[in-house]
Amino acid sequence: MKKESSGIIWPYAIGISIILVIFASYYTVKVALEHPVEQSNLFMRNYHDADANINQIIMDEIEFNKNYRATLVESDMNMKNTTVAFRIMTKDATMFNDAKIQLILTRPQNDKSDIKPINPIVKDGLYTFSNIELSHEGRWDIMAKITAGKYYRYLDYKVDTRNSKVVEY
Repeated sequence: MKKESSGIIWPYAIGISIILVIFASYYTVKVALEHPVEQSNLFMRNYHDADANINQIIMDEIEFNKNYRATLVESDMNMKNTTVAFRIMTKDATMFNDAKIQLILTRPQNDKSDIKPINPIVKDGLYTFSNIELSHEGRWDIMAKITAGKYYRYLDYKVDTRNSKVVEY
């Protein structure tokens, strides 16, 4: 004969299930707050600001490209003495010395080791940031906002201290 259950197991099972769901919900929120998805360095702005102003960013980039040309000339990446240089010229190949450059050297997915050099040496359209000391070996992003006149442009390069190849995005 089969012995009938007194039914006392179901309240325990339901109580344990509720506690497990609460713990899983807490852990999900904790992990989501530690690793936010919306943090981005795209256009050297936060995600919401870039999204709200993307049309203006694109229009300014188009106007900048009609009037100026900006290129990364040198990116000697090493731990002790990194040099980054940009050349800025007008479309008629005249060197442009009145631009403003905001530069960030950053690690992918980590803004704790961001380096923001200031005051480049400017000579004949060549803007040189030198004597930059890196904190880690490996991959770095060179991000720049170049403002010339009333137009600006963002540049993003991927570099590695172990490899001399530079990739523009």
